[in-house]
Amino acid sequence: MEFTMKSEDLVTVLNAVKGTFGSSDFPALNNIYFKVDANGNGTAISSNGHEHTHYKFLARVTTDGEALLDGFLLSKLAPTFASGDIVIKLDGFSADVIHPSGEVEVLGQDPNDFPQITGITEESSFMIPAEDLRKIFDSVAFARNKDSQANPKLQGLAIVTENGK
Repeated sequence: MEFTMKSEDLVTVLNAVKGTFGSSDFPALNNIYFKVDANGNGTAISSNGHEHTHYKFLARVTTDGEALLDGFLLSKLAPTFASGDIVIKLDGFSADVIHPSGEVEVLGQDPNDFPQITGITEESSFMIPAEDLRKIFDSVAFARNKDSQANPKLQGLAIVTENGK
């Protein structure tokens, strides 16, 4: 796998998923799963075993593939890279990250070690009439955390479907 993207875009991707990775019980969850296809579509996924975050991005793809890379290291280093193109080139289970001011090796694991995530996917969807959705929001709004500095997950709403309901 090899793909190129702007350093600012990599930081955006990592910021979007870094809130849900990490597990002392399952080392693969300390990594971020990357997948890119030949059309330039990329996905970054992180998980802590209970919650999962998916983020779609675009990249210039030389070789499609998937990687499971050290999320802590990438999240720490990416904001320090100079502005410009970043090339992520998989070498075994690690990746060379080539940036405008140098190169760094980021270790990873076998992407097959990342747990399969079940639930709503791109291929599945559901519709809720706007008025019903408004009623749902109104019925739970009192519980929303209004502190903007708090954990952003406490400001969301989980919608669970079961058997079409």
